Amino acid sequence: SDQKLRNPGFSPYPGFKAWIGNNMAPWCAVLCIHGLTLHKDSYARLANRLSDTGIATYAMDTEGFGDFRNVRGKDRIDFDGTFADIRKNL
Repeated sequence: SDQKLRNPGFSPYPGFKAWIGNNMAPWCAVLCIHGLTLHKDSYARLANRLSDTGIATYAMDTEGFGDFRNVRGKDRIDFDGTFADIRKNL
């Protein structure tokens, strides 16, 4: 479940999620970036397990997938745009 889901508030666009455990401060972080046909929520199960061990887990949609399917200008696959989004979130 996404009970641990907490949006840290620094993402510049809607295609982003964060799972941060409430029981301990994170000791490291992981950014999950999906391949074709997937979306950020594909990592929910993994992210919940990692957050239980103190690993903050972030996942983002790449352009043309997930939340971006309905965002004008980001509704098609754009590798350069995706790399720019990754840089923004690192």
